[in-house]
Amino acid sequence: MPTAEPHILRASTSADFLASVPAICGFTARNSVVVVPFAGKQGRGAFRFDLPVDDRTATTAALAKSIPEFVRRMPGTDGVAVIVYTDGTFAERRGTPHLELWRAIRPRLRKAGFAIKEAAVVAADGWASYLDPGRPLGGRPLDEITGSRMALEAAYHVDRIADLHAWSSLPDPDPRIAQHVAVAIDDLVYYDERLDAFGVAHPYTPDPISLAERMLSAPAHELGIDALAEIVVTCDAPALRDVLLIALAGGRERGENALRFQLDAYDRQAATGESFDEQALADIGNRPDDDDLIMVGRSQFRPNAKHLEASIEALRRAAAHAPRPRRAGPLCVLAWMLWARGLMSPASQMQALAYECDPDLRMVETIEWLLSSGPPEWGYRVATDVQS
Repeated sequence: MPTAEPHILRASTSADFLASVPAICGFTARNSVVVVPFAGKQGRGAFRFDLPVDDRTATTAALAKSIPEFVRRMPGTDGVAVIVYTDGTFAERRGTPHLELWRAIRPRLRKAGFAIKEAAVVAADGWASYLDPGRPLGGRPLDEITGSRMALEAAYHVDRIADLHAWSSLPDPDPRIAQHVAVAIDDLVYYDERLDAFGVAHPYTPDPISLAERMLSAPAHELGIDALAEIVVTCDAPALRDVLLIALAGGRERGENALRFQLDAYDRQAATGESFDEQALADIGNRPDDDDLIMVGRSQFRPNAKHLEASIEALRRAAAHAPRPRRAGPLCVLAWMLWARGLMSPASQMQALAYECDPDLRMVETIEWLLSSGPPEWGYRVATDVQS
């Protein structure tokens, strides 16, 4: 089946290009270095790095070295744009912010053979192109970006631009909802039942695939107490957690495949007495199929960005309202969704919160390993969406 071509945003000026960057990324960056790889004139998604907190040579050199290493992983890439976003100001710096950082990055990119399409800084009180020798000492007005025709066009073609800063922490819980969620969790865990609106108890049968579809079909703020409790309980059970994760990232069919795998593993355990770890060791020599590779980010399948973002919002709400002893599971799944979306810093922060809640949970260690291995491979197969 032919697929629709992605909409191409054509930028004619630096301000136009900067106006399109949030749409390219899918989020608004703060205190970040955003790198947009290019194949010819066409941009191919974006990478984000934390902005160094200081201008020490070792710090800037480490970042400058990392950028071309990441860009090289995208076949066909021959150029890059680099944008520094900072809460600092031109006034504070008495000139262009983070110029030293750009001077460390530029020779690394040139040595790697990448053409520099654009290099700019967007500060709290203005912006400037590092490539413009006549850039004003106090920067150019920000409304050149926000008022660009590209800002409107980009907003039209992107349903939602995430607030990356918000995703770096959990929302404030509603104490009343948190109290009811705690009670609902106990009903599910200890009594295998849930109460309806009339206080009548009904048997509870875990269904992570149906739960995933509900999480993706409703805005997070509409998820009620029962749904939040079910998310927490499902994420607290390793086998159910894996199925939920795959169903959220890959859809019903892949979720059902994951469920069959878990059921087969239980049957095998009952027949042979093997633990799940022993099964994993025995299967090391087997060639994994594409569904098996989703968890480690090496599948040819690439999760839908909108599904990941809906999952992130639902899991943030569930984790925020969960009792602290039960937060680690949903926080781990949340960290995975952020990692799958290519948002390494928020993912690391959620993993750290999960570690604080339950350092012995196996998935806490697994997420730490994933984060240390870098972004998922599908992050290097991004559809073209901007043209310079």
